[in-house]
Amino acid sequence: MSVISVLMGIGLSIRQLYLQSLPAELVPSCAPDMDYLLDSLPFFEVLLMAIQGDGNCAEVLWSFLGISIPGWLLIGFFLILAYLSKSLLNANEIHSQKLYR
Repeated sequence: MSVISVLMGIGLSIRQLYLQSLPAELVPSCAPDMDYLLDSLPFFEVLLMAIQGDGNCAEVLWSFLGISIPGWLLIGFFLILAYLSKSLLNANEIHSQKLYR
């Protein structure tokens, strides 16, 4: 489940970076703010709209060392994925060693 969550985070981060890289004329149209959407639509429709993106998510509100928030999240997700992969491989090795003793 952790690996699936991390892979979903990687996908969403890449999508956000893609939206931020678009020229202003190609950015999808803006939707109403999140409070209004949550009050007027079911949660899963709001989630779908958030994944599809709108003009608000193309703004770069913060950056550090030239990398925006989704870029840092992408780096973090890859680090977590590397840690999870190493942990799963180590657990598999320990389990197989116990089987052969």
